[in-house]
Amino acid sequence: MSLRRAGLVVIAVLATILVFGACQTSEPEVIEKEVVKEVIKEVPVEKEVIKQVEVVKEVPVEIQKEVVKEVEVVKEVPVEKEVVREVEVVKEVVKEVEAKLSPALALEAARYGGDLRVVAQASIKSLDCDFTGAYVCGSVHLHHQEGLLAYDNDFNPRPQLISDWSVSGDGKTYTLTLREGPTFHGRGDFESRHITSDDSIASFGRWMKRHAAGKSLSRVLSEPGFTKIDDRVFEVNLKQPYGALISHLGMLRGRNIQWPAHIAEMEPTEDVGVDNYIGTGPFELENWEVGNRVILKRYEDYVPRSDPGSNFAGAQIPYVDRIIWLEIPSEETKIAGLKTGEWDIVDGASLDYFPEMNANPDIGVALDKPGKASQLGINHSKWPTSEKKFRQGIQYALNTAEFMAALGPEELWTLCATAFHCGTPLESHEGDDRYNQNNLELAKQLIQESGYNGEPLLHMNPNDYGTITPLGPVFKKQMEAVGVNIELPGMDWATLISRIGDLEYWHFFSTWGGFYGIHDPITDGSVNGSSRTGFYNDRMVELSEQYAAAMDPKEKAKIVSEIEDIWWDEVPSLLIGQFFLTTPYRDWVKNFTVIKGMPNYNNVWIEGRDQ
Repeated sequence: MSLRRAGLVVIAVLATILVFGACQTSEPEVIEKEVVKEVIKEVPVEKEVIKQVEVVKEVPVEIQKEVVKEVEVVKEVPVEKEVVREVEVVKEVVKEVEAKLSPALALEAARYGGDLRVVAQASIKSLDCDFTGAYVCGSVHLHHQEGLLAYDNDFNPRPQLISDWSVSGDGKTYTLTLREGPTFHGRGDFESRHITSDDSIASFGRWMKRHAAGKSLSRVLSEPGFTKIDDRVFEVNLKQPYGALISHLGMLRGRNIQWPAHIAEMEPTEDVGVDNYIGTGPFELENWEVGNRVILKRYEDYVPRSDPGSNFAGAQIPYVDRIIWLEIPSEETKIAGLKTGEWDIVDGASLDYFPEMNANPDIGVALDKPGKASQLGINHSKWPTSEKKFRQGIQYALNTAEFMAALGPEELWTLCATAFHCGTPLESHEGDDRYNQNNLELAKQLIQESGYNGEPLLHMNPNDYGTITPLGPVFKKQMEAVGVNIELPGMDWATLISRIGDLEYWHFFSTWGGFYGIHDPITDGSVNGSSRTGFYNDRMVELSEQYAAAMDPKEKAKIVSEIEDIWWDEVPSLLIGQFFLTTPYRDWVKNFTVIKGMPNYNNVWIEGRDQ
């Protein structure tokens, strides 16, 4: 075993000591020791010279080690006129018994090694997840950067980069303590530098400028907002109780990314750039060939938590040497390569392949539940989509079952009339009378009243995203039935993402929104006023703030109901349905069977694959 691998085993042992128990080793054993002395008396003197020679020879037993020492010592001897020359011959055979790991720890050590090859859902154009909200950025970022808290398998937020937190009796002061051990990794002077309170406070600042949950927090901060106690302890100061803080810090997407302070000062509208992709997680950036692949390698100085891993919380063990995200545009090529073992995982395969993959004995399929919400984004800054009657007409025209059937088998999707995900505590049905109506006559009437007269409208629809690409053609077809002229220019997902901010360019775009542990009025950009599509509603923003302050579940439900009613009237976006993302993987990929929000390749190892 290499020194590097040995070090990793030690880390793994520390991280899994609760599960596997203490390491047991054997100590070196002394077999025999024999001393022969020869004393020669010569001329009497006042000093005695003793020369000690230790002779050792090779002995053919299991693992044996013999040491040769020759030491000459001159010492005074209390005798009268006598010189004593004493030769001491020592034969010592030491039998070293090789330290043996317990079976559990030997198995743990064997899990290390190999590259995990993942086909990305789409092109990766940025690794700064403050700058972009793209899923493909998040899929890499979660292994490269950790949050202050993280969600476990039950979507409970647990401390990750912090050791603990507390809240004052009046609910207005949170105290967070960074745990010992986590360090930054990346290029330049960041290698192995510990995260400090200054870094975290600055990172809060960047988060609050960009992300929905951060913007909500910024509205309830009191002066000074944040107080540094020491290098590891800081406070969040609030004007009013804010119970959502801990939940929001644990989010898998849109969470508070920890940057070195001077990088966190960069505006989130600007990508920090490859030289500033500084991480804190189990893997660090090794190489990025834009348009081809992203490679993360194990961060050798990573110190995992001691509590057992659960989703992205607890111990996150980097078993594989590297995680490689490959960009393979063709869905057929993705599946063909998985069958032949050219790669190990296809992240978010087209739902059409589910029956075939599910029936293959060499392939498993991980399902993501409660799932992703398919939707069509609407530009509220450009005519005619800026007109409410036009948006309402489009909404009444939709046959949502046709959209979902285009994605894949019926067992992988559900029709769902709620803004906050079905299968979650905030599921609501205020919009049932306006969802999936397929009412073409009413749709035509509203569209005509809006003033639309057949002008071409641009719909951005990616050609390289299996769970999004089918939406565009279905939308174009359904719009033709009500006299709306839709153009579908060819583009990949990366291009679509890069053009969302250009509100002069597009009218609609295809996408979906995921459930990452929490989806509420505080985090939803359309509700809290942080949408990038130009939509803003004063009453919804007010309700989101009321929701943040509400403590009674009945009061929260009442607020959600009013928000939903406004949603279906204003139509911030077109809600289609909810599907369960499929991620097929080869059976040699171990400890990867369930997806809780995002795929996690920490704590995953390769077993039985030809390396």
